[in-house]
Amino acid sequence: MRLASSQQPAPTVAAIIILGSGTVAGKPTPTLAKRLDTAVPLIETQPDALVMTIGGVGFQRTRSEADIMATYLHEAHGVAFERILQEGKSTSTEENLANSRALLEAKGLSITDPIAIVTSDFHSIRAASIARH
Repeated sequence: MRLASSQQPAPTVAAIIILGSGTVAGKPTPTLAKRLDTAVPLIETQPDALVMTIGGVGFQRTRSEADIMATYLHEAHGVAFERILQEGKSTSTEENLANSRALLEAKGLSITDPIAIVTSDFHSIRAASIARH
């Protein structure tokens, strides 16, 4: 897996994984909304890439973070639901990436394929380390 930075032009990727960062009242937190907004130009320039939203159901919540993220991408940016694969079971970055691997493989993709991971600056070093592992 390769960690993509919003400050560098992205190579062609097979998948775009957007890591969750919390929701409030069924909406993305400002940090999560920024991640999703940052992913949109990459999504638009990678029409063949699978888009994956990641995040489970939080404490006393009824919807997964992945579902809330997919809804936001669709409603705010017009990303088709059919293009978004949701991983809504994980509750940590480690689980996010492990569960994503199984979903990618089910779609015929491998972790050796070029994959962009969208996260926040403060989370990028940790996410890259976990992805490499």
